[in-house]
Amino acid sequence: MALKPSQITRRNFVQRAGLLVSALGVGAGVQSGLMDAIMKKATKKWGGEAFAATDPNAVAFHVEILMRAGFQANSLFPSDGHKNDTRNQALNIYSSAANITPLTIAGQNAAAKPAYIAKFTAGAGADALGTYLASTTTNKNGIGLATSEAVQLLTGQHTGSFASRMPTSSAPAPAVLHAALGPSAPISGIEWNNGVSTTSGRGNLPALAQVKDQATFQGLYKDLPMYFTRDELTLIAGSFDATSGALTKAGVIDNFDAMFATKNVPGTADVSAVSVAGRNQAQLSVLAALQAKFNLITNNGAGGNFTNINQSMGGTQLGVALANAAAAFSAGLLTTFTVSLDSSDWHSDISALDDATSKQAAWNLYIGNALTGFLKSMDQLTSPLLASNTKPMSTSFLVSMSSEFTRTPNRNGGGAGSDNGDGGNASFMFLGSKVKSGSYGNITGAGGVVGFDPATGAMNAASAINEPMVWKTHGKLLGISDTTLNSYLPNVVGATGLVK
Repeated sequence: MALKPSQITRRNFVQRAGLLVSALGVGAGVQSGLMDAIMKKATKKWGGEAFAATDPNAVAFHVEILMRAGFQANSLFPSDGHKNDTRNQALNIYSSAANITPLTIAGQNAAAKPAYIAKFTAGAGADALGTYLASTTTNKNGIGLATSEAVQLLTGQHTGSFASRMPTSSAPAPAVLHAALGPSAPISGIEWNNGVSTTSGRGNLPALAQVKDQATFQGLYKDLPMYFTRDELTLIAGSFDATSGALTKAGVIDNFDAMFATKNVPGTADVSAVSVAGRNQAQLSVLAALQAKFNLITNNGAGGNFTNINQSMGGTQLGVALANAAAAFSAGLLTTFTVSLDSSDWHSDISALDDATSKQAAWNLYIGNALTGFLKSMDQLTSPLLASNTKPMSTSFLVSMSSEFTRTPNRNGGGAGSDNGDGGNASFMFLGSKVKSGSYGNITGAGGVVGFDPATGAMNAASAINEPMVWKTHGKLLGISDTTLNSYLPNVVGATGLVK
């Protein structure tokens, strides 16, 4: 019979080790970090098999933000033309040139234009995100930002299956692929969706676990199941008063304690006390660890790293969602996370320049604040899922933002609603540790879209960047091997110019 290697995950390791930890009387040390130390060693030894065949610098944590309907990405991330070309109403961006800020970020692609941030409210939203990224103090790990609104669509408008994520029926969405290939975790991938019509194609890979809010997300992380019934545990470890925690019925382990005590070993009393405390912890709670991480970065849900964390737009609380993602990443419970938002159509959202009450400004603040809070949390926290578990999670992550297409209400020369004839272009936003910063491609003062050279990142009118190329680039930014990516899209070139 062929040997079947053990598939050791963090969950079944804790399952198998939990009783032993208690039985040896060290369970009381779990809350003081003992189990974290154990898990770091165990994960380093057993938890990374899946990425062994890929880039050794593969990204550990991945977030996809999916924008249903024609999200106007340039309301946060304008192209160079919005800042420097002669302005025209057809550009359909309502930040003045003075409020479009170029970012100087470590790892900038010299061949590309700098990435830009639109500002509607100073110190908040995308402006806060840009300030964080441009500072060598806060962005000391060189997190990169790459944006473009020059992606050529191959499919029609109004679809929940963005071809930039699923160019063929067999090519899984990047989040699904990462969940399958990333570090082992109790639940690898989450799809946070409160009814928004988006699809994460899975090919032949497992689907992501679906949740709709914090309550259903935390419901996935119940106390870990035991290999023993309560009666069996009582026989082995004894039973305890639910209120006081005092031992009410001795178990087999007490005989071991008593035998140990008769040897008159120095410190016996302390060992016995720890043994009792350890056995009182019948199960290890991953939910408690998740909640503790969430409380740390959100000031017990009041905000913390996140401004206006409870704000809800597009069908969800994006700040709450991303805070839970960061907390689960840090607790070693998750590697991949998607969150879906419905931005609704932008047909008639034509406002004055720099109008802080406009729809563009509202989405600018909402997404910018959530992303800033997420980056702060990733910089603050470490994770046992990282091979180098003393480094912050911001050293190994990727955030992407995808939409079915981009809205341009005036680009056809008409008024509200005239954008339906211009569903041919989309955008991308990549933010992460392997991203080479820049604004890729351009939009001219008359509204024409210009592509970029995929190898260098330089603006090139002859280059057409399409959705399959974005999928391939996405995979490269995750550190997935060319062999794996080519097995799905063999004749597609990725934009290597924006990969560090």
